[in-house]
Amino acid sequence: WKANPEFVLVEETLEPPHDPKFMYECTRPDGVVARGELCRSRKDAKHAALENVLALPAFNGEASSGMASGSGASQEPGLVLHNLQHASIEHHQVPVEQQQQQQQQQLHFEQNRKQEQQKEEQEHDNLLKSPNKYFFDVVYSAECKGFVDHEVQDLLIACEVAPSAHGLLQVQSIHKVKTESDWQRDRLLEWEHHIRKLQTRAEDQQFPKPSWRLQEGSSPREQREREEVWWHLLSISSRRPEQSKVWTAPIFHGCPSIGVAESIFRSGFATNVQRTSGWFGEGVYMSTSGTYGSRYALQMKDFWDCPGQTGVIVAGKVAFCEVYPVTQADNKDPLRPMQPGLKGKRIAGAPGASGCDAHFVCVRRHPPNDDHSNFTYHACEEGFRPDGTELVVNQEVQLLPQYIVCFKVQNDDRLCRQVRMAAETWGRSLCSLAASASLPTSTNATSDVKPACTSGTRNYKNDLQTIVASLLKRPVKDGDIVYTERTE
Repeated sequence: WKANPEFVLVEETLEPPHDPKFMYECTRPDGVVARGELCRSRKDAKHAALENVLALPAFNGEASSGMASGSGASQEPGLVLHNLQHASIEHHQVPVEQQQQQQQQQLHFEQNRKQEQQKEEQEHDNLLKSPNKYFFDVVYSAECKGFVDHEVQDLLIACEVAPSAHGLLQVQSIHKVKTESDWQRDRLLEWEHHIRKLQTRAEDQQFPKPSWRLQEGSSPREQREREEVWWHLLSISSRRPEQSKVWTAPIFHGCPSIGVAESIFRSGFATNVQRTSGWFGEGVYMSTSGTYGSRYALQMKDFWDCPGQTGVIVAGKVAFCEVYPVTQADNKDPLRPMQPGLKGKRIAGAPGASGCDAHFVCVRRHPPNDDHSNFTYHACEEGFRPDGTELVVNQEVQLLPQYIVCFKVQNDDRLCRQVRMAAETWGRSLCSLAASASLPTSTNATSDVKPACTSGTRNYKNDLQTIVASLLKRPVKDGDIVYTERTE
């Protein structure tokens, strides 16, 4: 054909903390339409749609490129599949001129695809530079820096001064929704009404209350780990003056474009952020970390792996009363820390979480493995410091979007390599790395004599005691674990 096929985005799923997926619909110049499969990139999604539409016969009896007969006569649609099966046999009969024409068509298609990709990138950059001025006020710009209030300063610190972000992440502009707009006025009224409802539930003695602090069968170390996760959230939260039982905390959510960010202000998170059966519960996912939230704006990649790219983050507040702290103890199999046990479960559905209105987890970065082809984030192992956080809320009204933050990753390969190396090794000593690579052994014959071991071995034995105590539903006693000597 002399005209190019048309592509329409028909589905876009953002499933935190999973990879985003896209589906395109392709229309040929002769009117034939076909959809592709869900793919992790826009380029692959368009390619899948194009392959499907090229495999379909034309309405006028002609097939797509390469399906015409050697004589040039039009074919019946039913003969297309027959000819496809014999294409490899008859390939040597194709004239040289036709092969050259096919090569030119393929080259022309590749050039059009590159131009379309460049056009998408340019449109994305234009969206970042020109937000909707009728609904948002520019409160910060990197080109003309001036006085900013403390809330905007907090946003700059969260994105530019956070660990590993200094000198690499740069905020281009910050836009605040106009307080007199219908969007913000209605949403603020709903948010305040829900806060009063949370306060009423907290004061109601008949309303279910969480019991994870008194959960039977959990070891003191498991209890300490939950308290550490819970305290991590409270340390960045503040109480409401009028509602002492309700807490608020800053939240960040990355968006693929500023158009999606604006639609969150118009119609809310529920219609733009798909409720997923995520790893830490079913609900809407946010983060209390600005740098971790940028992953959702960079197609689930860490910012140090995206030099020169731009992104958009929606910043705001979350209101909560009771939170269930998610830890490794919630996994189905304690021996497999990267298989979350709360996947698909509703908020407050875990044992001891009754009455909670949110789940919160401190996460740690894990390299690719047999189950995941890319870097993933899971609940921190006991005693480890987090690389990020995930907050899952049950009701959208708990979230109040306030700002749109446009950022850019500096195109500095040297600095990106340094930050990437730090992310892969920070908090992971040689002993712990060796212990995670292979199960350590000890030289003790009975449990009443404590063996001499390295820090990695000691951590493994502590984890083993935690697992045994969880299975026995009581603290470990002498004789429950017996160590034997093993020689390689």
